[in-house]
Amino acid sequence: MMADNIADLPNRCLTFCFSVTLWVHINHGDGGLRRFLSTLSHTQYLLMETQPWRCYRTAQRRAKRAGQPPFPLYDSLKIRNKVTEVIDEYLHDECQMKKIKVLGTTNWDRNIILYENLRTRT
Repeated sequence: MMADNIADLPNRCLTFCFSVTLWVHINHGDGGLRRFLSTLSHTQYLLMETQPWRCYRTAQRRAKRAGQPPFPLYDSLKIRNKVTEVIDEYLHDECQMKKIKVLGTTNWDRNIILYENLRTRT
């Protein structure tokens, strides 16, 4: 089944989002990150791994070392030091998603967080 917009798909029970938020954010800016999170919130449960700001700096350094142009929106990003906390707040305040539990950490010391959509509760 193909849809033009993920929000147009039938209700989903669980959505996984691992190692993606940095790339959405660094390539589409603060607004792009917010739109992405809003789209992800159309699920009953969201299992997410966010990347802290240090990962953004590493991505910028790697691009420079590889001779690639820097990410054009990098310097304009307002969400920086506490990326995971800002994502938590946005999901709660704007998307009505509650952080249920930090399920563990990855080998890269990133939290795996489970959120529940409070709008879909029965």
